[in-house]
Amino acid sequence: MLVALEGIDGAGKTTQLRLLEERARRQGLRVASLSFPRYTETVFGRCVAAYLRGDFGPLTEVPPRSAALLFAGDRLESLELLSRLATESDLLLLDRYVASNLAHQGARLTGAEREAFLTWLAHLEYDVFGLPRPTLTLYLRLPVAVATRLLATRAQQQNQRGTRDIHEEDAVYLARCAEVYEQLASTRADGPWETIACADEQERLRPPAEIAAQIWSLLERYGAI
Repeated sequence: MLVALEGIDGAGKTTQLRLLEERARRQGLRVASLSFPRYTETVFGRCVAAYLRGDFGPLTEVPPRSAALLFAGDRLESLELLSRLATESDLLLLDRYVASNLAHQGARLTGAEREAFLTWLAHLEYDVFGLPRPTLTLYLRLPVAVATRLLATRAQQQNQRGTRDIHEEDAVYLARCAEVYEQLASTRADGPWETIACADEQERLRPPAEIAAQIWSLLERYGAI
């Protein structure tokens, strides 16, 4: 079973993947994981890192389709590894996948242009490149205001003030990414989606263990574990 964890920056995807992986292993499952982009492992991944640093110019100067091709190329380079891990494992966990590309680049377009772009990119990654569709996508929903605070705090803690990537530094852009994620979750075009709230109605973060328990219950319902 191939499970993708998605959500805007700061939603806790890496933390939840780690908790899920640890619990699955304790249950005796063969589990593997991959995180995209693979910044240092592929040629396209290194290009993605340069793009996110702003080496290709500010976000507004890089066409969405050009940026999307970098992220898609990273997965295409990883397809052999992805297929092998899927074959060898009971559960393959992905920290970001095709939906991340759809959300982050689709966020820069509106209306009919966005719809045409989403259709084009999904066709490119799934049909042309032959990437497997997720058995289940877990969307970690986080309010943009909370994500913005978390990203700022993280930068300060790591003594990296002013060095956030070009996707993280724009709150308006993050809000548009969240908008596309909501659209993808509601249409479920590439398979089943489940939405997990990462904050309560007062925008207080839920404990990671509580979120992990909800995710585990969902995987039980889908027969993944």
